[in-house]
Amino acid sequence: SGTPTAPLTVTSYGTGRATVQASGATGIFVYNRAALRIANLRIVGDRTAGKSGISFYTDLAGVSPLPYVRIEDVEVSGFAQDGIQVGTWSGGAGFSDVRIVRSVAHDNVRSGILTFADRPNVHRNVYIGYSRAFNNRGARGTGVNSGSGIVLGNVSGGTIERSVAHHNGDLCDAGDGPVGIWAYDSTAVVIQHNESYRNRTAAAW
Repeated sequence: SGTPTAPLTVTSYGTGRATVQASGATGIFVYNRAALRIANLRIVGDRTAGKSGISFYTDLAGVSPLPYVRIEDVEVSGFAQDGIQVGTWSGGAGFSDVRIVRSVAHDNVRSGILTFADRPNVHRNVYIGYSRAFNNRGARGTGVNSGSGIVLGNVSGGTIERSVAHHNGDLCDAGDGPVGIWAYDSTAVVIQHNESYRNRTAAAW
């Protein structure tokens, strides 16, 4: 990893946008590190169970979240979990100063864009803007919600704006979702100037 003032960047070079073909794996997995920028990539999966397109994950214990995550101008599709996820578990400190912008997450299973943790208000200052999440259809028979478009979970200070979620969730038969754009276990979240339409469920609710 780099530093917030000099982050490590993973991006395309030359002509056009590079494709990461992730067969049986997560496309880009960042573990216990931050100060990274991922930009201008197409990441394609093969729906291998438990895999996501871009995953920032930490289980480092600590008082302060890991600072500076940038995901910009990416297209992520074909993953059994999430297109883009930022998460922590096992008491991990989480991440801060997270920006996901001008990104597209489609045709994944669990969700398009997701932050998560094992307790409320862990990640800090999370911004999702000018992004799209569609055709993330969810899964039958899991008993939990799947197929949401954009989800802020476990965030203290977050914004979702100028984004669109549509045609998500039609395979999910759980009773507690999915939702086009939403937040949970979070405080000080602003959701504004978005569009959410034609999101569905396979349940009878």
